[in-house]
Amino acid sequence: MDFSLSIRYPLWRNPADRADPVYLAELDEEKRSAIETVPPRPRWLIDQVQRMRYPQPWEAG
Repeated sequence: MDFSLSIRYPLWRNPADRADPVYLAELDEEKRSAIETVPPRPRWLIDQVQRMRYPQPWEAG
């Protein structure tokens, strides 16, 4: 049997501090106001976004 597995994960410059300002982009007023308003989201979507921060199996076979 042959198996393969690939894993995807975010690349952090400073993995010990994911809130490091190096990850932030310069935002103008228009962009800042667009992201400050958070639309209502279902709980399952919020959980999925949180899981995207960690390594995940992407394809297996």
